[in-house]
Parts: sequence; structure tokens; C-alpha cells
Amino acid sequence: FVSLGAERIILSSDLFVDEIAELIEQYPNIEFDLINIQSYAEIEDCIRRGKVDCGFVSLPTSSDLQTHFLMRDELVAVLPPDHPLAAAPVFPVRQLENALFIKLHETADFEVTHFLDRTSYKPTMRYEVSSDHTLLSMVECGLGIGITHSLIADNPRYNVVCKRFDEGQHRDIAIATAKNVRIASATKLFI
Repeated sequence: FVSLGAERIILSSDLFVDEIAELIEQYPNIEFDLINIQSYAEIEDCIRRGKVDCGFVSLPTSSDLQTHFLMRDELVAVLPPDHPLAAAPVFPVRQLENALFIKLHETADFEVTHFLDRTSYKPTMRYEVSSDHTLLSMVECGLGIGITHSLIADNPRYNVVCKRFDEGQHRDIAIATAKNVRIASATKLFI
């Protein structure tokens, strides 16, 4: 049995579905409990308290956790396919100035908000939505542009164009376990 803590972006992506399916095929008695946890800080706390065996975290994390780097996840501009910059190699941050913008309502971690706060270019907030999938659908329909993580945006279900920013924005994702704690065999297999 593996109890795995993850925030909405990881759970919304197809990133680890193949790995879980492969592990279950090899070990049919293994079970997973995927727990949606709101923030990286809460995931870390759940690992420390033993509520989950492991969890996906954003690096750097506290020194009392053992981490294994998995991937770099970029913040990307999400554009409708007919956007003038759809064919550009990157999305210049300065192009955010006064762009019609669809913002994802963030309840934890606030990565997009922090990014927008650090830039001097401010988009025109047109809509605020509570779902990544709503954001992608609205961008696809040409209602504005958005910003989200490449894990979500690189989704073949939506006809959108994802562009890295000319000023790179990313997070490093790792899987974490508690240090100095015996890790269950099933969890070791997953990690």
C-alpha cells in the first residue's frame, strides 16, 4: 500500500499514471491512495506526521525530508492558436502588459501571482477561474491568454499554444519521504 500526497496540478496531469499502471501490472497486490493536498507545505507536513508515505514537493524543501528530483515544470503562457505570438520561439514577458488575461484562482502556493507581482508588466484581468481546465477551454475559445504550469498546459485535449517566457519561470518537482523513517517496500518500489 502506498499513500501518496500530491497537489492539484500533479493529480490533474497524466504524468505518473503510466508509472502507477506499470507498477500495478508488475505487483497486482499493490494499492495506491492518492490524496489531494492543497499546498506543498501541507504535503511536507503530512509526510512528517506519517499521514502519507511520500509526496510530490517543490524544491527546495526542508532538510528533514529525503527528496528525489523528478522534473522541472515551467510556468508557460497559454495562447489561443491564432494569437500573434503563437509562432514565436518564446513569449516576451513585456507582452503581458494590458493583455486580456484569464487568471487561475490560486488557493495555495500562489506561483502565478508571485510571478505577476515580480514583473512590471501587468495584464488586464478579464476573468478569474477556479479550474485549470476552464482556463484552457477559455483560452482555446480566444477569450484571453493565461499562465499555468506546463504539466497542465501540455494537454492534447485543448487546442492551445504553450510558450515559455523569455525570462524563464519554473519549479523543480521531487518526490519526498521522511528522513530516518523506515520506508515500506511498496513505497520504495514507487520511488
